[in-house]
Amino acid sequence: MNQTKKQEDDIKKQLIEQMDKEKHEAQERRDSKNASVHTDKDHMLGYKIFLGIWNTVVFAVGWYLFFNYKIFEYYSRPGYMVVVCLFVIAYINLVAFYHAFDFKNKRKSKLIFTNTISILTVDLLIYLGGCLFNAGYIDVKPGILIAVIQTVVTWIVVLMAKNRVELKG
Repeated sequence: MNQTKKQEDDIKKQLIEQMDKEKHEAQERRDSKNASVHTDKDHMLGYKIFLGIWNTVVFAVGWYLFFNYKIFEYYSRPGYMVVVCLFVIAYINLVAFYHAFDFKNKRKSKLIFTNTISILTVDLLIYLGGCLFNAGYIDVKPGILIAVIQTVVTWIVVLMAKNRVELKG
């Protein structure tokens, strides 16, 4: 009886030790995986932040230079701030809707397409809003120039980010 009890205790100890060892190995795998995932996310986060700031700054400068005083004759500063805030909100929502910054899971062509659609849609909506405020058409050529500059730089950054993901993967 003592012998079987001792054997059962030994088997229980071995099982517990084996389970602890497996838990420890699994935790080590998770830790090493999380470390690499976080560094990849941090690098991609830099690209995302750059694109968001770049597109906002180009739009804000272009709007201020070409459209702001034509549309908002009296309340130019508050109107300018509202338009820039609307751009940021719409751009963030469209990028999230189209998953335009999903560098790991999308092809280059789809990333370029989704980013282009996001930029052009927001620029077009803000331009149309400006036409409504102005109660007439405003010159579209500066808006096209702004959109082209935003789009070309975005394509370059998206291709760089995707190439970085492909090299790491």
